[in-house]
Order: sequence, then C-alpha cells, then structure tokens
Amino acid sequence: MFAKRHKRAIIPPDTVRPSPGGRHADLPKNRGPSTNWARMHEYARPRDTSHKPEARAAARCERPRRRTPGHRPKRSDLSRPDSASSSAACRGSVHLPKNRGPSTNWARMHEYARPRDTSRKPEARAAARWQTPGPTGAIPARFLLLLGVAALLVGAVLTACGPTPPPPPPEPITLQLQWVTQAQFAGYYVALDKGWYAEEGIDLTIEPGGPDLIPVDLLSSGAVDFATALLPDLAVAVQEGKPLISISQIQQNNGLLLLSFKSSGIETPQDFRGKRVGVWLGGWDAQFRALIAEAGLTTEDFELVPQGFSMDPFLEGDLDVASAMIYNEYHVVLEHGISPDELNIIDYADYGLDFPGDTLCTRRETCEQNPDLCVRMLRASLRGWQYAVDHPEEAAALVLKYDKSGVQTREHQIAMMNDIAKLVSVPLRPLGFTERDDVRRTLDTLVTYDVLDRLVQPEDVFTNAIWEQARQGGQ
Repeated sequence: MFAKRHKRAIIPPDTVRPSPGGRHADLPKNRGPSTNWARMHEYARPRDTSHKPEARAAARCERPRRRTPGHRPKRSDLSRPDSASSSAACRGSVHLPKNRGPSTNWARMHEYARPRDTSRKPEARAAARWQTPGPTGAIPARFLLLLGVAALLVGAVLTACGPTPPPPPPEPITLQLQWVTQAQFAGYYVALDKGWYAEEGIDLTIEPGGPDLIPVDLLSSGAVDFATALLPDLAVAVQEGKPLISISQIQQNNGLLLLSFKSSGIETPQDFRGKRVGVWLGGWDAQFRALIAEAGLTTEDFELVPQGFSMDPFLEGDLDVASAMIYNEYHVVLEHGISPDELNIIDYADYGLDFPGDTLCTRRETCEQNPDLCVRMLRASLRGWQYAVDHPEEAAALVLKYDKSGVQTREHQIAMMNDIAKLVSVPLRPLGFTERDDVRRTLDTLVTYDVLDRLVQPEDVFTNAIWEQARQGGQ
C-alpha cells in the first residue's frame, strides 16, 4: 500500500528552487506534484538586493511576465528585453488601442508610445495633444464628417437669407359693368379697395356701363375680360353664338319691375295697349320680351321707348310705364316726393318670370384655357361681396369713393345696398352658387315665349366648376 504514495520530488543539486510566494518570483498559481521545475526555473529571478529605488524600478521593468488568456498588459509590459527603448517606454506616457489581448503586437505598441509631456506650459501641453500619433498626413473621418455637416448648415443659412425673387407683376384685367357706379356692384368695388384683387395677382380696372353699352357684346369681342349680365340676357347671347359662360350667379333673385302711376289706370301688361313703355334695350330686354309674349302682345300694340339713366321722363309724364330696379329707380322715384300709394308696381315674379339676376361671366375660351385666372377673379369678388353684405354702410361709402359722376348720394346708396344684400344673400344657398334648376326654368320660359329660337342646355350657359375651386381656396 505504501508503493502507491507519491514521493516528494527530488530537486537536482544544481537547481535553485524558488521560495513559494516569495517577492522575487512570479510563478503560476496552479502548482502540483507534476510541476515542471525546469520550466519554473525560466520564470525565476534573483532577489533584488538593491536598496536604491532606481534599481528596483529598472528591475521591475525588465521582469518578464507570462501572458495568459485575458491578461491585460500594463505600461511595464510594453518593455521587452529585446526592445531598444524599453526603459524609455516604461517611463513614458503610452497611448494604446482599446482592444489589447494576448496577441498584442509589441512592436506596433511601441510605435504608439509617446514620451510624457514634461512641460508645465499650457500651450505646450495643448500642442502635444494635437500631435496624437497616427498615420502621417491623415485627417480623422469624424472630423471630415463634422466639417461637411457644418458646410451644409452654412450653405442652408446663406440660401435662406439670400434675396427672395420679386413676385410677378399683377395681370391687368378689365371688368365691364351693366350700369353706372352704384351699390348694385358694391362687392367688386369693396374687393378692389381692400386690395383683394391685388392679392390674387390681378390689376383690376372696373368700367362703368350705361343704357348705350352692351356688356356681352364687349366681352365676346375681347374688349374686356369679364362682365356682369342678367342671366336671361346672357342666355340670349349664348343662343346667338357668342362664346360666353357664367362662372357665378351673384344675384339669386331679380329686382326688375315696371312702374306706372295709378292715375294712368295701367295695372297689368294688357293695359299697355296704346301706351308709351320705357325699356332698357340691349342687355336688359329679354325678360320684358317674355312678359309681353305672356300677355299676348307685340311691340306693335304699344310704343316702345328706349329708356335712359334718368327717371325724369316718367316723373314728368313723358312715359306711361317705366322700367325700374327695386333697389335703384324705385327709390329714386320715392326720393322725388312720390308716395308708394301713388304707384302701381308690375312685378315680373307675379307672371312667373322671377329669373335670377346678375351673373359674373367671361369668354368660354378664358374659362377653359386660363381657369386659374377665373378662380382668382371669382375668389376675390366673392370675398368682396360677403364683406359688402356684412357691412352695407361701409360698402356704400366705398362705392361713393369710386363714383366719378358725383350724382350719387350716401342715403340712396345705403338703401340700395340693403336691397342688394337681399338679392345676393338668400337662405339655404351659398353666395355666388348657380342653381341648375333656376337656369333650366329660365331657359324653358324664354323658349316658351319665343325669346329663344331653340332650346339651350344649362351647361351651355353656366358652370359651377370655377365657383367650387374658388370656394375651396377661400376656406
């Protein structure tokens, strides 16, 4: 049983056995009966008997170490016995890559060693930091990236702060009215004075009309770009071959009347026989022609007199019947001291001829080839009309501002604006919208009374496409 015991290893007499745990030896921690004392002898080092600190430091730098997996070298590990600058490397400040392991290239490590900066001057230390070893002449990629980002930011700032190109000059546009400057057209004057046409890039000129001007003729000839016209008269012009189209129904109701004195005994159209009847001819007579046809009369049964601006012929007895608008001429008569009880009113609506009133129209070519202009024109116009309806007194004042005749009065324009607002803004219908059924009924009535020679489709007379775009842009 004693044969199986391990015998103590016999150390050869010429071998120096290190003291286990001694300060002068670095031995592997795992030692046992099978320890290779010859291998251990390679790691043995004579005890440092020097009492000088320099000698002990030099000995520590020259001490070989066994590198094991996971061992992280220290500064002293950088000096190898075969390195010419081992002591300098041990004494200097060393900059090493972060990833160091058993396979560290000691020669490469030595290249990154840098002597400690012994200068006490801040300038020298700062210069040393900028001289971090690296490939000669190379610029760090992060520095290049930051430099590129800075250049982009500077370029963006310079671009944003650069001069903005001037907007294109406003487009000159002409609007032809049916009548003189008055609250009947207040919405256009409000938009002009507020600068809303200019905001849409339009330099608008408003041309007043009169009894001797026919807006649909001027529009179809290209003399103007837009015009106002009663829906029945526009339908007649379209049937005659004029390439026109309404883009908005400004007046949803019609304020056209016929007036007579009660003393004349004229109460209905049948009483016109042998009488002098004043009518605005040209762009205003389609509705009157339908009324005469409905009454079974012809122009030979009475004297048709072209009526002008003034109501003086009617007031002085030169006319037995006179055309009037509920918002204009009717008030003119009352302002001359005539009582409403002294007048007979022949209302077209009482005979089924309550047609829609003023439209904003243009050439079909303009509507199809330049719809953006039509949208901008209508958008500014509707904006002006809404403001005029909401602020009738201010709208009347602006109309007087643009009246060059000097014959209009503030009281008359305010009264007119209040009546116009009732025709423009009606319940359950958006401002400027065209109701197809109203157009269809108007066209059928005009055909019935032979005012139109043939049936005209509503889409030949109006479109809501421009209104819809203007409405969307204004919300």
